[in-house]
Amino acid sequence: MQRRGGLEKVGGLALGFAVGAVWLAGLAQPRTPTYYQDVKPILEAQCVGCHKPGGIAPFSLTEPQDAVARAQLIAAVTASGRMPPWPPGPDSPEFLDQRKLTEAQKATLAAWAQAGAPLGQK
Repeated sequence: MQRRGGLEKVGGLALGFAVGAVWLAGLAQPRTPTYYQDVKPILEAQCVGCHKPGGIAPFSLTEPQDAVARAQLIAAVTASGRMPPWPPGPDSPEFLDQRKLTEAQKATLAAWAQAGAPLGQK
């Protein structure tokens, strides 16, 4: 049985710390949102009830190309609170099935538009 030397242990520890640091750095950097992974679920839950073919909205958001073409508009109107429309005021009681976006959802839409509206993997 051969004993490891002190230098080998230090080298192994340094490698372990380096790998750990790279892994943590990857966690710290925000991932770019994509249509399929991040945006489509938001649109389906909050927008396509009206923004669909034959819906009451002036355009559809059911297809990826529809959303990509309007990414900057989506980011702007959701950040301002203009969309999704919700007539009751901020002091109204909670309603079931409200069409309101969370701040995280608004940030996701904005980051997606800022990144050039990538589709990502299906």
